[in-house]
Amino acid sequence: PRSGTTLTQWLVYLLSHDDHALPEHLTKASPWFERSLAIGELSAKDLEGYESPRVFKSHLPREWLPDGARYVYVERNVQDVLVSYFHFYRSYLGFEGSFEEFYRRFMDGRVQYGSWFEHVEGWRARQGDGNVLVVRYEELLSDRRAQIERIGRFLAWDCDERSVERAVAE
Repeated sequence: PRSGTTLTQWLVYLLSHDDHALPEHLTKASPWFERSLAIGELSAKDLEGYESPRVFKSHLPREWLPDGARYVYVERNVQDVLVSYFHFYRSYLGFEGSFEEFYRRFMDGRVQYGSWFEHVEGWRARQGDGNVLVVRYEELLSDRRAQIERIGRFLAWDCDERSVERAVAE
């Protein structure tokens, strides 16, 4: 969470749906896997019905996700995640504590999705599986084209220059 998931979700959607107009809302074309199922917005059958290639967002650890997919995991500098998460907790989750209080909560893993450190380490450990690509958020910002091309190669998609350019420009 707070690491560039939505940016990456857009980039992957744009690469995979080059001939489509932009959706009314990204979750209509690329739903948040666990949230959609948890709140009953979509069922597993609904998710199976999405057009191939199906693109989903998730913040779950790899071991909680289904096999048979490719995963692009976005990792961000921990200090930036901490500050962003603090503001998110204050704005959307009603947290009224100080930054120092939130820092302790974050360091203890008492935030949504648990310990950031365990989460990142769990995904890093799976990089060698062949179906996990770890991308750094900072690299997505500093060299978007190279990272988009890297993601396209990892997903084994034939991304022509036009689709890459669209993802870079959007």
